[in-house]
Amino acid sequence: MKYKLWFASDIVLSNLEKRKLFEQFQNYEEIYRLDEAFLRSLEIIREDKISRFIEERSAFSFEKALEYVSKKNIKVVCYFDEFYPVKLRHIHDSPFQLFYIGNLPDKEERIISMVGARRCSGYGKTMTLDFAKELGKKGFSILSGMASGIDSYAHEGALFARANTFAIFGCGVDICYPPKNYSLYEEIIKNGGVISEYAPMVEPRPEFFPRRNRIISGLADVVLLMEAKEKSGSLITANFALDQGKDIFALPGRISDSLSYGTNKIIEQGAGIITSIEQLISDINELKDWSYDPIVFSSRGKFHLEKEELLVYSCFDFNSKTIDEVIAETGLDIMSVLQIILHLCDLGLIEESFMNQYIKV
Repeated sequence: MKYKLWFASDIVLSNLEKRKLFEQFQNYEEIYRLDEAFLRSLEIIREDKISRFIEERSAFSFEKALEYVSKKNIKVVCYFDEFYPVKLRHIHDSPFQLFYIGNLPDKEERIISMVGARRCSGYGKTMTLDFAKELGKKGFSILSGMASGIDSYAHEGALFARANTFAIFGCGVDICYPPKNYSLYEEIIKNGGVISEYAPMVEPRPEFFPRRNRIISGLADVVLLMEAKEKSGSLITANFALDQGKDIFALPGRISDSLSYGTNKIIEQGAGIITSIEQLISDINELKDWSYDPIVFSSRGKFHLEKEELLVYSCFDFNSKTIDEVIAETGLDIMSVLQIILHLCDLGLIEESFMNQYIKV
């Protein structure tokens, strides 16, 4: 572990150089012990980097690094590891390493990346919160960058729905940026994870944020652009998504609103138009063949429902509904509905509010 942590923490080598070195030697300790002359003979590392690589290697403290990541609950996964996200393996400049606190997305997890302006409008805030909540309730995980504005509201909407949410950082995962988002940072760790290609204790720098956007789009199945000015960092994510062959949808706005210039422009270039949550989910299901949505969340955890169970569960919201109303909506017989309602109550997904009336928890 200690040599892997050293190699992952190195800031001198490019992702491609790291990959080529590991492909050749298959062992982090062996790479650590390579001398300067041999490294030069390999012609893998750029000539002007080798001396700095040796200096950084000599300065690395295994004891301090191991103690720090243990204290902060930081884990690391590298490109050739089994649990490295498959979706990132084939993007341009795949990060060799990912540091994370909490969890990485599961291989089968359906991920929607939501991005947009830091200084968003009230319209952008409302739409982002609402869409993240509804997508979360439908079993999608929400991914963003935890920046102020749209990113934060995307995470908050997912948390409200008790859905998984993940944040990609432009600094070390031990550094909450922006600092005002610390409570959000803690909740994301509990309900998903914070992820970065940058090593612990690496401070945020302006050039890191455009680079991390390729990971935001790379991990996504679908990218939603909620608000963006004509020249916006969010458009960088959208362009990465286009290069990666991802499906993009954008929220249209009035042509006179500067925060809609970017979204309207990407729609003009062929992105899907977000007109309603129902239409968006329908379009996503059509693209990805996700018409059956078996995953729902409660305070007790994540559950996979059978089709009829999901049909009954989808009838409930935060207003009381009677058994007769559920029967009318689903077309199921009374015994099936009663059995499913009892099961959903046991799971903590719904509860009885009045006699024979139920609400979503």
